[in-house]
Order: sequence, then structure tokens, then C-alpha cells
Amino acid sequence: MMLASPEKKELCASAGDHVALAVHPQQDEQWADRQRDPQTARRFSVLAATGLIIGESLSGVAFAGIVAATGKDSPLAVVGAGFAAVALSGSLALFVTLIWWMYRRTRASATA
Repeated sequence: MMLASPEKKELCASAGDHVALAVHPQQDEQWADRQRDPQTARRFSVLAATGLIIGESLSGVAFAGIVAATGKDSPLAVVGAGFAAVALSGSLALFVTLIWWMYRRTRASATA
């Protein structure tokens, strides 16, 4: 089992801060104070991050179950190893786009 080093964890936390600023560059407190329920609005980012963490954990458990059931290292592989670079950049772009869209949609419904 390989654990993430403290440096990697710090890098991830820093990257998360930059993503949060990119999604809504205004200060969270100022934004929250303008909402109908400021206390809930202040907790929104924490709730969103918690949902991502739980979703990733459940995905990992489901994938581990598939691997255990099939006995293969990569049971969901559709293409060969030559597609790795395209898959990595494409999946990153798709992930960022989906997260941005879901965050905006959820934020709009929470403030409506």
C-alpha cells in the first residue's frame, strides 16, 4: 500500500484553494452574506468537498469489488496502453468541466 506523502497532500490542498478561487473569485464571506441563508452558504464549499470525497471513496469500493469479482487487474479497460496520454488529458478536461457545471448548478439552486 502506498500512502501519499505530506508534500503531496499539501500540493493537493493548495490546488484545491486555487480551484475554489477560480470557481468563485469573490470572497466567500462577502458572497455568503448576500445570500438568503448566510450560514448555509458558508458551509456550501465544505459540503461540496465532502460530497466529492465520499463519491471518490464509493467509486473506489465499487471498482475494488469489480476487480475482486473478475480477478483481472483492469477489468474495465476498453482500449490499449497506447491511448493513455489521450485518456489522461481528456479525462482531466471532462472532470474539470463536469465539476464546474455541477458546482454552478448546485450553487444556483441553493441560492434560489
